[in-house]
Amino acid sequence: MNAKFDPSRHQLMAPNPNHFLLRPWSSYPSPPSDEDWVPNLSGRQPPFQKIPGLDYRYVETTERWQTLPIRHGL
Repeated sequence: MNAKFDPSRHQLMAPNPNHFLLRPWSSYPSPPSDEDWVPNLSGRQPPFQKIPGLDYRYVETTERWQTLPIRHGL
């Protein structure tokens, strides 16, 4: 898997500390609220805490992951 952050297209946000492929907060792509929690693979979900200095707004479709299928061996 190969992923790249493009600062000209994506807003700065902290990744999910439990796993980089999980949503960063439970209501993602909507902005986080006080009731949000951090998704994890098992166990109790901790509440989401905003990081000071980061702007949390709705994540547009142009900012989300783009899946590009690649065929090997052709």
